[in-house]
Amino acid sequence: MQLIKGKFKSQDALTIITQLVDIKIRFHEEKIDASENEEDIKMRENRIKELQKYLKQTRDYLIDNPGEVSMEGLVNINAWESPTEEFCLINGTFRPQDAKDILLEAFNNKIKFHNLQAFSKRERGESGAEIHDARMAELRSTLENVIQVLDISRKANKNVSINCMVSLNIESGRKNEFVSQQAVGYSY
Repeated sequence: MQLIKGKFKSQDALTIITQLVDIKIRFHEEKIDASENEEDIKMRENRIKELQKYLKQTRDYLIDNPGEVSMEGLVNINAWESPTEEFCLINGTFRPQDAKDILLEAFNNKIKFHNLQAFSKRERGESGAEIHDARMAELRSTLENVIQVLDISRKANKNVSINCMVSLNIESGRKNEFVSQQAVGYSY
C-alpha cells in the first residue's frame, strides 16, 4: 500500500512524520502498559528511544532544509512464519565525501545486481526483466536525491549521519493477495 508519495513543504512533511511516529510510540506505550515481561518492556522502551532519536534527526534536517521535500512511504503486509532478524549495516557519522563514497558503492552494487538479473532473464527469454528495470530506475532516482542531500551537507560543511538497517524474514511460502506485483518488485 502506498501510504505517502509526493512533494511536501518541509513543515507539512514534519507534521506527517511526527504524527506517524507519535502513533507508533503510543502503540509501544500501550503494549508496555499491558505487559509484565521485563524483556519485552525494555525492547519497547528502546524502540521508543530510537523513534524519538530518528524523529529529532528528521526534524533537524527539515528545519535546516526549508522548502519542498520528496517523501515516499510504502507499507507491505506479508504473512511470516519466522521473526524478523535485524542487522545494522551502516551506523555512524561521516564526512560528506565519505558518506557519498559509501552510498554510491551500495547503490551501484544494487543497480549492478538488477542489471545482471534483467540481462539474464532476457537472454533466457523469461519474463520479469521489467521488474528489475523498474527497480534500477527507482534506485537511480533515489541515488540522485541522496547525492543532492550530500552536496548540501558538503556545501554547508556538515557531517552526515547514516543509519541503515537490514531486516531479514523467512517467507511462509503462502501467496499474499494484498501485495501488488509492483510492491513485490520493490521488495528486492
